[in-house]
Amino acid sequence: MLLLLGRIKVGNFTTKFSMSSFVKKVEELTHEQRTAIERVGFGNLLHVHHHTLRKNLLVEWMERWDCDKRAFLLHDRELTITAIDAALILGLRATGNPICFTDEDPLSVLEEEYGATYSNRKISMSAIERRLQSLGDQCNEDFVRTFLLFIFGTILFPGSNGKIDSRYVSLLKDLDGVSEFSWGTAVVDDLFNWLSRRKEEQTKSMEGCLILLQIWSYEHIDIGRPNLLSSSLDFPRACRWESSRCNIPRHWFTAKFNELEENQVTWKLQPSDTDIDIDIVRELVVEKAELEDIKSTGTATTTSMTAKVPSKHFSQNVVLDEEPEGGVGRGKHDQQADVPENSRQSADASVITEDYTECSSSSSLHEDQNAETSHRVEGERVYDNKKLKSDGVVELRREISALKRQLTRLSLIPKLEEEIANLRKELADVKEDNQRLRAPSPADNIERLINEYFDGVSDASDVFCLR
Repeated sequence: MLLLLGRIKVGNFTTKFSMSSFVKKVEELTHEQRTAIERVGFGNLLHVHHHTLRKNLLVEWMERWDCDKRAFLLHDRELTITAIDAALILGLRATGNPICFTDEDPLSVLEEEYGATYSNRKISMSAIERRLQSLGDQCNEDFVRTFLLFIFGTILFPGSNGKIDSRYVSLLKDLDGVSEFSWGTAVVDDLFNWLSRRKEEQTKSMEGCLILLQIWSYEHIDIGRPNLLSSSLDFPRACRWESSRCNIPRHWFTAKFNELEENQVTWKLQPSDTDIDIDIVRELVVEKAELEDIKSTGTATTTSMTAKVPSKHFSQNVVLDEEPEGGVGRGKHDQQADVPENSRQSADASVITEDYTECSSSSSLHEDQNAETSHRVEGERVYDNKKLKSDGVVELRREISALKRQLTRLSLIPKLEEEIANLRKELADVKEDNQRLRAPSPADNIERLINEYFDGVSDASDVFCLR
């Protein structure tokens, strides 16, 4: 209770985040249009169904946000949203090129085509929707760019004024390179910015990707979450949760958060074997293992996975999985009596994946121990797989470095041979000059010949005969 009194309450909020608008527009896409969106790296979002925002649950998390630590505080411990969370929940790539905007970025031709100017680098969502409407069933580059801007403005980077920064258009100029950006990390950082802004400025508007925060809550704690869908996609994880309305009052969430025990929190999401088979997840796992290997060997300086977005946003970098270690067990308290029927947790344990640890309230002690042992063994196996992949990548990089050094040395050989040939030529010239300097002059040669001749003459008659 003292903790609540010392915390600044943020109350309810308004938002321009619109999951319903996004889902409705997705349903209108043709097969060719969906394929085009998948090709640029946003296909996983097209599978996410409509979710109603549970504002009382979200507000409870907002109150626990620490602006300096950029994390939520639970039992004096920190719990934050990481790049791996964004990849698993939304299916967005969280490695690759950072997203960087500056106020000095020149106004591009594409921005002007969407109505942006130097004095107002914004594009209204109403203008984007009208443009999509006019494109109809077309599946050209204009459609892809416009639909991506629609995704940004409705669910990934919604703004409080119903507009989106026009500089996003510049990132979409080369559609072949769009999938190379770290969109997942940028979404996390944008959400962090809005959480901090709401807490510090006490604003009533809350933007950012709120569905990420809501599904992230479902994945980490069992308070107020809906049932798991038995016949849904396992990836991204936003697809596997039911979307039932939640009319639970705010004070119920506050009480449950206060009663939450550490072993009821999943402090870190672990990818399953199925998840690791997906490129964007495997990239994160391998990169994280490489960073850990570099830290342990001291061979290089660790670099954080970051994405910086507009100058007033994303002021702090996000580091992959840098949260405290902790338990991975789910809640063991039966909360079904306190929760309305439509928000109770499903009792069917078959829908839980291998790496998502779930402890049922009706499980016996023996079943809990088996589940814990199974999770530990599975965790060790996944870790071993990660380690093997990491060792292989590190060893391959070492071999590449050695080859590069060898090639560098080989590339110097022709230069050395050329220098040796030049030196040999200079030496020959010097020898020739020395020989010329040492040789006697022509006059000296004549005098020497005369002397040699007369050395053999005995008297004047010999001279006369010679003549």
